[in-house]
Amino acid sequence: KRFGLKAVKRETLEFIGESYGLTRERIRQIEEEGLSKIRKKIKDYKDVFQHFSQTLELFGGTKKEDVFFDYLGKGEENFQNQIRFLLILADEFKNFPEDDDFYSFWSREKKTAIIAKKVARVIWQALKKEKKPSTLDELFKIQNKDASKIWGKGFNKNIFLSCLEISKNIGKNLEELYG
Repeated sequence: KRFGLKAVKRETLEFIGESYGLTRERIRQIEEEGLSKIRKKIKDYKDVFQHFSQTLELFGGTKKEDVFFDYLGKGEENFQNQIRFLLILADEFKNFPEDDDFYSFWSREKKTAIIAKKVARVIWQALKKEKKPSTLDELFKIQNKDASKIWGKGFNKNIFLSCLEISKNIGKNLEELYG
């Protein structure tokens, strides 16, 4: 119920607790106990987690949650809850929840997530200053120098796009222009 593995909708700790007559905290404890037992067994499935890791690295180590899940699930919405469950099981993946400025996204390292947010903020400030939308190529050409200073070695268009996607302040219109 908590992860929506048999249903489309995931349920909250509070809802599950109410249905069993337990507190939200007790459900959280039961969940953590169950996850710790399962984590001991995931070593047998290294290939799955290696695939997740390699996919995330294609995008610089950070990807907006729905885009990442869609990519991993090959467009099948049915697998999103299962993918989330597996990522939560593996300690190497970190979820950064949605906030006022950023969508929910996944990263392997907190440092990478912080840098991706910095890049997104720099691009957003430049777009505000420019006051006109740009294609991805134009934006990358203009912002590549500043963004790669923040990101460092290996910065490319895939990473750039991942930084754009996580920002709620940057959007893409129907004409594929960002602003």
